[in-house]
Amino acid sequence: MRRSLGILVLIAALSACGSDDGSGGEATDPGPSSSAPGSDASDGSGGSGWSQVALLTGSNGGGVVAETATPLPDEAAVTAFTGGLDDGLAAEVSEAAQAVDVPEGQALYGAVVSLECTPPTAVVVTRDGDDVLVRPRVEKESPSVQCLAVVTTVALVLVEE
Repeated sequence: MRRSLGILVLIAALSACGSDDGSGGEATDPGPSSSAPGSDASDGSGGSGWSQVALLTGSNGGGVVAETATPLPDEAAVTAFTGGLDDGLAAEVSEAAQAVDVPEGQALYGAVVSLECTPPTAVVVTRDGDDVLVRPRVEKESPSVQCLAVVTTVALVLVEE
C-alpha cells in the first residue's frame, strides 16, 4: 500500500512538471503579424533620431538579413525592397509602409532584421556615415522553443534626415 501511494505521488509530481496548452504538442503557424503601427521601442523615442514604426513577421517569409536599411521613399522602392519576401509578408510590408505618414525631416527605412525561430520584439537603429543600420534587440531564446519554421522579421523605422 505504501509503495502504491508513493508511486502515485511520484506520478502526480512528474505530471505537474509538464505543461498542457491544449495543442497536443503540435506547432501552429500564426501567419504574418506586426506590432501596432506607430509603436516605438524605448530606445527609439524622443531625442534618439528614430522611431520604430512596425515589426512585421511571417513564417518562412523569405528575405535576407541586411544590417543596412533600405530607404523607402516611394512605392517603387517598397516594391523593390519586398521582392525577396513571400507574397503574404510582402503585401503586409507594402501596406504598412503605405500607411505611414512620414513627418517632414524624416525618412522611412526598411530592413529584414531576423531569420530566427523567435522574432525580436524591438530594434535598435544607429548610423554609420550615411548608412542607417537596424539591428534586432536580442532577447534570450527559451530552450524549450521548437523551431519548425524560421520566422522572417522586417522592421520599418522612421529616421531623422
